[in-house]
Amino acid sequence: MTIDDSEMIVRWRNQDWVRQNYIYRELFTLEGQMQYFRSRVETGEVVQLIACEKEPCLRPVGCTVLNDFHGGHGEYGMFLGEKDAAGRGYSSEMVRLTLGYGFDTLGLDEIVCRIFTDNTASVRGCERGGFAVAETLKDVRCSDGTVKDMYLLRAEKDTFHEQQHF
Repeated sequence: MTIDDSEMIVRWRNQDWVRQNYIYRELFTLEGQMQYFRSRVETGEVVQLIACEKEPCLRPVGCTVLNDFHGGHGEYGMFLGEKDAAGRGYSSEMVRLTLGYGFDTLGLDEIVCRIFTDNTASVRGCERGGFAVAETLKDVRCSDGTVKDMYLLRAEKDTFHEQQHF
């Protein structure tokens, strides 16, 4: 990701069908996204990657994030920003590639992810990519006051490599 992707990230993240899957549901601003890029992505505190279709034109369709990585642990997040990209297997590929990066490049041993229980497509994509549901977090409060249950998913380096046949 580069700072030039900021407008696209803001456009994607502000769509209702994307925002409803996050705890923080306030609208993003371009200024806020650019500040986030400068203070978190450029400093290496966060790894944020843009996912592109392979065919036909390398169109950006979503992004993945690894953050809070310390002591061998990190947290994963992702979303598709282009609605027509859903259902094409991109989520599971984004998960698999980002977990591989986290384990092999960043040296992480465990990566967690949190997904609302009603977001079945994301749960399925994360499971296919290498995560497993570890527990259910009850009554998670969103910034708009909505309260929902959420899964905590976990991926471990050794298990991931066994599953991926590395």
